Amino acid sequence: MDEFLAQLQAEFAQKQQAMSPPASTPGESELDARLAELKAKVQPPSQPPRSQMSEDKSAGALDSLLSEFKSEFQSKTAPNAPQSSGMDAMLAELKSEFSSSSPAANPDNQLAQLKAEYQQKNTPSTQGGVDELLGNLKSKFGNQKPAPPPIRAADPRMDKLLGELKSEFKQQDLDAQLEREQTEKREQFLAQKQRERRREALKSKAEQWLKKLDPYSDEGFWFEQFASSYESRLEAAIDYLEALANS
Repeated sequence: MDEFLAQLQAEFAQKQQAMSPPASTPGESELDARLAELKAKVQPPSQPPRSQMSEDKSAGALDSLLSEFKSEFQSKTAPNAPQSSGMDAMLAELKSEFSSSSPAANPDNQLAQLKAEYQQKNTPSTQGGVDELLGNLKSKFGNQKPAPPPIRAADPRMDKLLGELKSEFKQQDLDAQLEREQTEKREQFLAQKQRERRREALKSKAEQWLKKLDPYSDEGFWFEQFASSYESRLEAAIDYLEALANS
């Protein structure tokens, strides 16, 4: 890089000598300053080693840029061209092009920066923001108490109708209860009559059974104990024969 810049400086000095008298020392000193500035900008500070592919890409871009600068420099420093303004324009253009192609602004870094900015802008709301939103909604709707149902004015006709229906249903309940009681009494009466007829039919049979019963037998001994709680031995015999018939 130093040799190439020195070569550019020598070519520019030769063309300056051919175009103007040797007394143009301020222009050469200005050129030296410009080239020194260019040299400082072209050689970036030491960075951590990168991959071979990145170094080849940077070297190729730098060679292409310097070649373009050399061709533009040779064409723009032809005879009758302005010296100071042409050099300033070339150096400014070279500085702009090299800054745009420097490692600090390579496409990978730009893409990574854009990706990070996009993810930051599109990150979902934090839990605190969601909780705050839900709290606001809950507070808003919680303060809105439901309106009480409208109170309708009493209608005398409706009250009369409801009273009649209530009385009718009450009377129906009373009638149903009375009917149930009458049915139960009738069933009890029929059951009692049936039992009396059955016992009447067993009465003669019980009398015959008592005549045949041996009081000294096991059955006679047990029956005497059983009949001790009855008013008569006949009633006890009827219940005993009835129990045997139902078993």
